[in-house]
Amino acid sequence: MPTFSRSTIPFVALALCFAGGLAAPAFSAPPEVADARIDVKQSDNGIRYVSGGAGTEEERAIRAVAKDFSLRVVLATPSGSYLGGAMIDVRKPDGKNVLVADSQGPLFFAELPSGRYTVKASGPGGSSMSKTVNLTSGKQTEVAFHLAETAPNDHVAR
Repeated sequence: MPTFSRSTIPFVALALCFAGGLAAPAFSAPPEVADARIDVKQSDNGIRYVSGGAGTEEERAIRAVAKDFSLRVVLATPSGSYLGGAMIDVRKPDGKNVLVADSQGPLFFAELPSGRYTVKASGPGGSSMSKTVNLTSGKQTEVAFHLAETAPNDHVAR
């Protein structure tokens, strides 16, 4: 373990503060979630989104970052267990693609303009579901999908 003399402690403290400032997340999170790293992504057409939520800290951090996003998607199995790894496809009523992204966990948030959208979630096992949502400015709308973890014809060897 390194030891520091009284004369080097201020320099070490300054270096740690400087390094912490460079590594700080690009969002303002409450102190209890500041340690979780949340990667807010942006699609080619400018839609911001974030996904994850595999652990309690990450779930809190994502909810804090995306609290003002208009769409919240929750992914689960039919038994209610959280599910990650689904593909999210958001389209306008005319079928025009708005966003296609891979959810890295059971929670997916997108910052979409007000309007009507069809949201499709395709699970890792091949099952998929679609739901239509109406998003309103200043309000977050939740859509929950219960998807099978395996395709209907998959068999587990015993």
